[in-house]
Amino acid sequence: MRRKRIVSKVLLYFLPVGVSLALVQCSFRKPSAPSWDTQLTIPLINRVYTISELIEDSENIKADAQGLISLSFELEMDTIRVEDNLKISGVEEHFSSEIGKFNIEPPGGEEVDILFSRVYPRAVLYHGAYRSIEPFQFRNVMKDVPQFSNFVSAELESGGIVLDIRNGLPVPLGGDVSIALLGTGTRDTISVASLGQDLLPGRSRSIKLDLAGKVLGNRLSISLSGSSPGSKGSKVFVDANSSITIAVNFTELTVVSATAVVPQQHFSDWESFTLSDTIIITEAEIESGSLGIVITNNTPLDLSPAISFDNIVSDNGNILEIFVPVGSGQAAQYWVELGDYALKPERISGNTSAMRFSWD
Repeated sequence: MRRKRIVSKVLLYFLPVGVSLALVQCSFRKPSAPSWDTQLTIPLINRVYTISELIEDSENIKADAQGLISLSFELEMDTIRVEDNLKISGVEEHFSSEIGKFNIEPPGGEEVDILFSRVYPRAVLYHGAYRSIEPFQFRNVMKDVPQFSNFVSAELESGGIVLDIRNGLPVPLGGDVSIALLGTGTRDTISVASLGQDLLPGRSRSIKLDLAGKVLGNRLSISLSGSSPGSKGSKVFVDANSSITIAVNFTELTVVSATAVVPQQHFSDWESFTLSDTIIITEAEIESGSLGIVITNNTPLDLSPAISFDNIVSDNGNILEIFVPVGSGQAAQYWVELGDYALKPERISGNTSAMRFSWD
């Protein structure tokens, strides 16, 4: 009897669960693993190809031992004569140059004597006697310098005159004595200087007159002005014909313009012109061609220029140099064949080159 009672309790306990499930009416899918579709490449061969193997069937591509690849091919072209295209157009240029400043031969030295009687008229009265000479003054005592023969006039750039003054008088010349250089025709003062200190009897002194920027003629005069302290109470022998001697000597003269005897001069200058052509020339052997030069000499001097072309070179490496003598007021023409010369212009920019020449 006790056993039956236990079973009955168990059935009563599960009965509400069964009723509950029936009322919901749910169903469940059978569990399974997920799946998807894809493509897989499965290698069947594994091999490394070298460059040589890849290009071994090519005729134009080659590889050396280091693996460097080169491409070579041959192409047959029409025949082209290169010399037919190596021509440059003719060039005509005009240049001018000035001779600028030049030297003329300095005139030879000349001397003038100014007598004692000119600066001290009483010397005529005392001539041949010993007596004391009082202080005296003199003004604008003039003496013409002998005419110079090798020039007529000149506008000076530089140069001067050296006056060598010797006192042949029996009394000193005062330091205030001035020596003026004048133009003979105009009496215009060209230059002036003073002794600065007394010049004793029998002594000499040199004074330089600067003539830069002056216009100088070939006829000059010397003018003296100043004083003398006299014999200072001492008796001296009076010779009215004693004199002050002034030697006039020119230094080297550089002139802007002159009517003069002009010695041999040296001038130099240079110019350049451009070559603009479709052909860029760095160096070329000239097969044919010529160079013409026309020089017009508008100077009063005969010219013998040596003209050098720095960019035209002979087979032995010497630059082209020509001499073209041309007289004053004349023109000269000179032609030179350039065959067998080399052309070596200076490259400037683009297709433009320059040719340089100089004359001496």
